[in-house]
Amino acid sequence: MDNGWILTAALLALAGPAFATPVDGALRVDLNGDGKAEAVTVKQSPKTITLDVQSNVSGEPQTLEFGVDRARQDAVCKSPVELKVVDLLCDPMDEPLSGCKVGNGAKGLILVDGECDPIQLYWDHENEKLTWWRL
Repeated sequence: MDNGWILTAALLALAGPAFATPVDGALRVDLNGDGKAEAVTVKQSPKTITLDVQSNVSGEPQTLEFGVDRARQDAVCKSPVELKVVDLLCDPMDEPLSGCKVGNGAKGLILVDGECDPIQLYWDHENEKLTWWRL
């Protein structure tokens, strides 16, 4: 087991109870800590995972697209994935994430496929949008 999987397992264990979307579905969660839930919709196909985010901060909807391809950093290894809500972590491996702010009930998201390191998503307060990182 490599360090990435160990850190991922630790993050999931610390996150406490998580809830997930169905294969194609939506959830509402406060990503930026403003006390209002953002709407996140997940659409999955054999080649792409698309997240549509409607935030209360920026009126414009945001779309994030991830591939299904083990060779790419911006992709999951297989579909379908689960989108889980987790406690926000702003300094993985002691390196702060740009624009990340813990507090006020803000949550993070992870895309989990059960094979690759999950894609971690958080609200970037500097750019007012959802962004991601991965080990």
